[in-house]
Amino acid sequence: MSRYSLIHPSIACGASLLLLVAGCAMEPTGVSNGVQNQPPGTTDPVSYSLALGPLGPIAAGTENTECIIERLGNPTPIEVDTIHTVLSDTTHHLSVYAVNDTVEQKTPFQCAPLAGSSPLVFTHDKDGLVTYPAGAGISLDTNQMIRLELHYANASLDPVMVSASITMTATPDGK
Repeated sequence: MSRYSLIHPSIACGASLLLLVAGCAMEPTGVSNGVQNQPPGTTDPVSYSLALGPLGPIAAGTENTECIIERLGNPTPIEVDTIHTVLSDTTHHLSVYAVNDTVEQKTPFQCAPLAGSSPLVFTHDKDGLVTYPAGAGISLDTNQMIRLELHYANASLDPVMVSASITMTATPDGK
């Protein structure tokens, strides 16, 4: 079974580029990391989740890009079979990268857009799902560091909250 290492879904699956949109803010109000625990030796899929936000309130007319860098929390190398993203209504897009950073940055910080080197997904869909066909997926290293890059633009007249989350599901041992 052939797998593709850190290749964007459009290349690995022959699908079109998935654009996901997410928002950012100046003052973080919450960041989370979650791992669905599985018993040893299980063959059931395992999911790893990261979230940015909710952030805000974001003032009317504000546009920004903010990032976090966190460990995915996978105790062994994994083959990602599905990627699910959820974005708040005022999020413009979300870019997700596998990075080689060694220090987590869990507090959102202003960052340059599209600055990652190993893209996993780009989206502006409010509820996006990429499912790889059998034999295809994304290989990630043990405790892979992930960069979530959230771009938001509040075009409304009122302050808003923004957020984005990603859940990557993998079959243990890449099976």
